[in-house]
Amino acid sequence: MSDRKHTCAVDATGELWCWGGNDDNELAGGDDNADEQLRPFRIAALGKTVTDVVAAETGTCAQTLNGPRCWGDNFFGQLGDGTTVSRSTPTPVVSLDVAARPAMGTAHSCALSDGEVYCWGDNARGELGLGTFAVAPSPVAVAFL
Repeated sequence: MSDRKHTCAVDATGELWCWGGNDDNELAGGDDNADEQLRPFRIAALGKTVTDVVAAETGTCAQTLNGPRCWGDNFFGQLGDGTTVSRSTPTPVVSLDVAARPAMGTAHSCALSDGEVYCWGDNARGELGLGTFAVAPSPVAVAFL
């Protein structure tokens, strides 16, 4: 998966590799490496547990055997950990089941979990589908009409 600044891929053993820009710690993955990576860089903190990955403009989310983990910029709560603190380590998304599949926008995220759609992060244009413009740093179920 790729955004405009960085790219990530899961290898056949379940390890995650990322490369490119790292302005928002979207490559750090717990390795405290703030530099751009011109070659694939292994995100060792996740081990061999990754089944899918999403690379967004300001962050990265990996689907792991232990549930979704996200890291990078979190100014609007787009990492879904219940805070607005940016993370350089893979952080669990709160309140989602292990099989939840995250998707990321520029500053918001959504996932399908237990048959329900949940969204969190920036909501300045109503992109979370919550009927408000309130920021949500934790996943909130979308009510379909």
